[in-house]
Amino acid sequence: MRNRQTRRGYVQLERPPESHLRRDNIEGLHNTWVMALSGLSKAPDLDVLEYCYFQQVKGFRPLSEDIAHYNREEEGSKDRSYEYLFDSVN
Repeated sequence: MRNRQTRRGYVQLERPPESHLRRDNIEGLHNTWVMALSGLSKAPDLDVLEYCYFQQVKGFRPLSEDIAHYNREEEGSKDRSYEYLFDSVN
């Protein structure tokens, strides 16, 4: 992920092109994700991680049931969290 300063001083997280799912290579995405996070000096907040990770995996067909379950859950529930998404892939 790259961080970029915007006009208003907010930081925008962008995913590099190589992190997109290629031919449903969820393992490659997961490994790249873990490697990118390990290189950060400070881990992003969990809500940022959840949003970014969801954007990466939401279209992966083998996770469609897990994603549907995630979407049905209320904000703040244990199954609508970064940990749930991460564990679904792992």
